[in-house]
Amino acid sequence: MKRVFLVSIFLTISLFAGHIDDIRERGIIKIGVPFDMVPFGYKNDGLLKGYDIDLVKAITAEIFPSANMKIELISAPTDQIVDLIQKDRVDIVVSAFTITKNRSKMVNFSLPYLKVNLAALARKDSNITSLNDLKSSKVVVKKDTTAYAFAKQNGINFKTCTDIIACHTLVSQGKADVFIGNNLVIYAIDFVDNNLETKIKTISEPMYLAAAVKMGNNELLDAINSALKNLHSNGVLDKIYLENIGSFFRNSVDKELFILDELRIPKIKSEEKKSNRLYNL
Repeated sequence: MKRVFLVSIFLTISLFAGHIDDIRERGIIKIGVPFDMVPFGYKNDGLLKGYDIDLVKAITAEIFPSANMKIELISAPTDQIVDLIQKDRVDIVVSAFTITKNRSKMVNFSLPYLKVNLAALARKDSNITSLNDLKSSKVVVKKDTTAYAFAKQNGINFKTCTDIIACHTLVSQGKADVFIGNNLVIYAIDFVDNNLETKIKTISEPMYLAAAVKMGNNELLDAINSALKNLHSNGVLDKIYLENIGSFFRNSVDKELFILDELRIPKIKSEEKKSNRLYNL
């Protein structure tokens, strides 16, 4: 029994202890990012751009300052993120991924880098103004997102879309009444589609976006957290926000709704946990 126990400890330690050295040795870090989520990650003239794209470049430069590290960007749709991490197809995911209680049982989250809410998008002639209106509407959400869990928790009848473009199209064509999603994503669609409008700007408590790594990979997690703290203190996070989110919206959205004064998740009092709909997702 002692021999088996010691072998188990050795295997566990060796699995994670040299992970950063392994990445440095191969010269490539594999990072999951969004490919179709304006303003976080999207293709423009064949190139990937967006907040999360610039953030992963900055994090990589912090962790490997003297290495000629190449970044391999891998598409990370929300419903595939946990699988990508657990099967070692990526080293890190930075893909507008919300910290939730259930996800925290499957991956390790870094400190948060942005806060968002859920919002509701509909056609301009729609009379939707409240959560009750959503319950009598044809709603679409992306599968396995916080919007998906929120709709289930609140008794909203909904259908799922494969991606944001599909959800946008269904509402635009009148095949669905409402698209619920991350408010920055909703605002982005509203900003470019004159036929649609953000009908409910905030229908949830704040949600916190963070990087994610494989459970137990504390060395890499600590390095990411250290990088985020440096990027926050030296103003790089603000710069990334202004160059991506601020410029996209032409500074028409209040950045105080999204940026964090401190890189921490506010603690939820025990008596508030039951009423906080997003805490238990």
